[in-house]
Amino acid sequence: MMHSVFRYALPGKLLVGLLLSGAVAHGQASAVAIRTPLTALKYAELPLGAVKPQGWLRQQLLTIDQGATGHLAEFFPKLRDDNGWLGGKGDNWEETPYWLDGALPLAHLLDDARLKAKMQRYIDWTLTTQRPSGYFGPLTKAEQAAGKPLNVEGEQGEDWWPRMVMLKVLKQHYQATQDPRVLPFMTKYFHYQLQNLPSFPLVKWSEWSRARNSRAVERGPLVYALHIPHTQTKGTIKEEGDYYEFKPAAPWNYGLQKSLIEKPEQYLTVIQKPLPSNQPGTIWNPERAPVELTAIGRRIPGWQLNGNVAPQPVTSRDEVYKGEVSPAAEKITLIPYGCTTLRVVAFPVVN
Repeated sequence: MMHSVFRYALPGKLLVGLLLSGAVAHGQASAVAIRTPLTALKYAELPLGAVKPQGWLRQQLLTIDQGATGHLAEFFPKLRDDNGWLGGKGDNWEETPYWLDGALPLAHLLDDARLKAKMQRYIDWTLTTQRPSGYFGPLTKAEQAAGKPLNVEGEQGEDWWPRMVMLKVLKQHYQATQDPRVLPFMTKYFHYQLQNLPSFPLVKWSEWSRARNSRAVERGPLVYALHIPHTQTKGTIKEEGDYYEFKPAAPWNYGLQKSLIEKPEQYLTVIQKPLPSNQPGTIWNPERAPVELTAIGRRIPGWQLNGNVAPQPVTSRDEVYKGEVSPAAEKITLIPYGCTTLRVVAFPVVN
């Protein structure tokens, strides 16, 4: 289900770590340090290339390199033909940056000279064609009409999103190469954003940045899901062995009230549940969730399972579900996503 997130009360810091089995950390690569006045983190991020894949992991990356990811621009027309991220009039949105976001780190992890050279063409074009204003990326409609690059400002700009993805690509390029052009480039662009975002916000050129048909709840680093009591049945498939089937044992088809979306701090209650020290075991299950949110929801009778899947309820463009909604308001409980077995994370919005 397509959804957006509304956030509130964002305390603390979030650190996500990834350990790759079969990978080797190289001592010569330096970790990314947090500089003052920012608070130092307990762990530091290793830059791209600090961990080199070996064994099974390397073989998987080689397969990806030899397949579509390593050769996509050779056969996929939208990337192949007159690509806007190389100065043409073709793809000028997110497809090329998304491909680069995977292909560029792949090239460095494998130290693949062929793929690195291919990536460098897009990096060089992007870094060398930044406009004096700080804007960057494919030629805008205004520039194409003028037949030349412009000092893009205000209305002459276009959707912010593709540039967000490309900034992530440039970050990875910088981590892998320390290219001295990247930081001044980004600083110049962020000044452009600072100047133009107030008058030309994310919704100016597209609808992707607006909630359209559902909302999810985050508090701090955690995403919350509906606590759904369930049954557990064990079965066996001859060819594969034992399995467990989980089915809801209570209603799950709730929408969140619009008032809660608008004022979550007023309509959500936080319940902390310290774990007794004499009860060892994982907290990642519904019964031992260390924190709960309670809210008011209303059931949507027409929202039912179809082939064991809860399909997206049809919602109008004003973001509020227009179908039948139960008049009864019910208290519902949300728990961290990682504590759930069955879950609803994206909720329709109801009046």
